[in-house]
Amino acid sequence: LLFILLTLSGLVTAAIALLSLVWSPGSLLMLVGILMLSNVLMTLQAMRLRRLYVGVQTLAITVFVGLLAGAHIGHYALPIEHLMEWATLIPALVGVALLLLHKVQMPNATTLRQSLADLMQHMPNMLSATAVMNLFTNALPLFLASILIPRDLGLFRVATALIQAASSVFPVSTQAVLVAFNREGEGAPKLYASLAPFALLYFSAAALVLMLGAYAIPHFASYITLAACLPMYYYAVLAERFLTSQHALRTLRITNLAVCVVALLGLLWVRTLYDAMLHYAAGMALYAGVLSLIIAARGQGARNTVWLIMLCPLAVAFAASHPW
Repeated sequence: LLFILLTLSGLVTAAIALLSLVWSPGSLLMLVGILMLSNVLMTLQAMRLRRLYVGVQTLAITVFVGLLAGAHIGHYALPIEHLMEWATLIPALVGVALLLLHKVQMPNATTLRQSLADLMQHMPNMLSATAVMNLFTNALPLFLASILIPRDLGLFRVATALIQAASSVFPVSTQAVLVAFNREGEGAPKLYASLAPFALLYFSAAALVLMLGAYAIPHFASYITLAACLPMYYYAVLAERFLTSQHALRTLRITNLAVCVVALLGLLWVRTLYDAMLHYAAGMALYAGVLSLIIAARGQGARNTVWLIMLCPLAVAFAASHPW
């Protein structure tokens, strides 16, 4: 899986490099780092190496904070784009090394070619069912590269990476949740009804702890502004897994494509870091809210969940406009 994903990333990078001849998407090295890191994390998750998954994400944040603190203490200038390049490339390369130590082997040419052919065949369906998550976790920084200044782009990338990393601390991994939903069969709605409220409360508490941490250490407050997105981010992941187990892929694809269109149109109004954070929060809230209503309409969830989800972007707007 790792080598297949890296091959696809190479193709994407080559396409972006050609596109950069007529439009500047930002740092290509940063793009390579983001793609490699995403591939490593997906491979670790697929192999159920959860500790390594959390470790690599923690390393990415640690490298960023360490370099930032070193530049501040040493009184030397470190451009944010260079900071982001190191903060993505170092954990990505460490992750590749860890996977190789776990006996991940390069497939032969025939296997690689067949796997790529199968992946290309199923990719449209797979991407359309998870388009919103792909947009907000991977593609959005690329679109914002031509809008935000490098410092704000780096800060936004770290803030969103923190959301992804924090979502991994739930006692049950998302892969295990999907397996459990599929295994339960007709009992999946009952399992979802138990997991969804607990996940919302769990991540609401986690978001509160992070916000209090920002109050205690104001220097890092900007990086924790999006912490209020944690409940709806994980809820959206949980709802995706549930609808997939219920074979509602057509509904999921339509929802993803519709929300992506709205999110891309919303980029026309993004001018500052504050706008970008509101865009992220509003887009995730829209997606999680629509999924909540879809599940409620199927008689498998509570409609009042959507009200808690809608509070998240309001909390982000308040935190972003009222510095600690």
